[in-house]
Amino acid sequence: MTILKNGLFTAWAAVFALASAAAYAQADACHPQTPPQSAYGANPITTYMIAALAPDKLIGWNFEPPPQVRGYLADALVARPVVGGWFGHGKTPNLETLAAIKPQVSLTSAVTVSTDRSIPVLEKLGLPVCNLTLNRVEDYPAAFRLGGSALGVDARGEALARMAEDLIAARKRTAASDPSPKPRIYYAEGVDGLATECAGSVHAEVIELAGAQNVHHCPASALSDRFGMVRIDFEQLAAYDPDWIVTQESNFVRKLGEDARWQSLRAVREGRVLLAPQAPFRWLDRPPSYMRLLAVHWLAERIQPKPYPLDVPKATQEFFALFFQRELDAQAVQAVLNPGVR
Repeated sequence: MTILKNGLFTAWAAVFALASAAAYAQADACHPQTPPQSAYGANPITTYMIAALAPDKLIGWNFEPPPQVRGYLADALVARPVVGGWFGHGKTPNLETLAAIKPQVSLTSAVTVSTDRSIPVLEKLGLPVCNLTLNRVEDYPAAFRLGGSALGVDARGEALARMAEDLIAARKRTAASDPSPKPRIYYAEGVDGLATECAGSVHAEVIELAGAQNVHHCPASALSDRFGMVRIDFEQLAAYDPDWIVTQESNFVRKLGEDARWQSLRAVREGRVLLAPQAPFRWLDRPPSYMRLLAVHWLAERIQPKPYPLDVPKATQEFFALFFQRELDAQAVQAVLNPGVR
């Protein structure tokens, strides 16, 4: 019995030692003694974090940067190679490329894909990992501070965190002072507009933060699918009869005028279809990034019946100057806030 007890003790001690070592490695990567010179984002959200915090350290992109980044991000940054990542339905990075480049820190998050897939692989490659909590917009101030620490740019992380806090606080103030009924919004995704997100999903968080209601409700079990893009039929959408439709698909908006079914919807007939800003990354979602800090104000300003208390163009100019080192004049900021339909 003594031998058995000693064996169990030894086994549990080994498990505890491994867990402690993993926890230490995580903490060490988030608070390195020597600032890393290169960094990898395991998914688009953390890659965008690195692009804002320390663009010179980003080793590459998870997928080809969208064309609208040009003119807002430095050409040298846009030209970084595609190394892949963990996102979407089963996408993975090029492990040989990662092993060859050997970034000195990797940032992960579980907002859209569980880190059960990424962290063990990165650690097996010997790459230090710092995991960020980015489940909600309110997580961003702390994430900027921790990401800044992991990248060795603490002051930069603090500056981005403070702007994030200011934008979140401004939205809370305006929401508290707005007694008007919450408009009902349908979030149209996909080329046909018949994919959407469930109320409560991280992909549709901007709708609720902007003071509106998401018309599409799902069983709690559906929210476990972090990818989203739930299919619905047009009859269900017609029954919702939303006050507004918001989308990120310019091709979908362009086709609305040619489709009699969509013209039957009150929101379409009355011109209450909103195309969200796209530059330098999509503001609402895909991925749900820090651009949502601005998106909540952009959407709230458009759906509120009275003047919005925050100067959204000025806030956008300040955001771009800090996050992307790009000064926008009055014409440029209006082009960002009011994207054209291609």
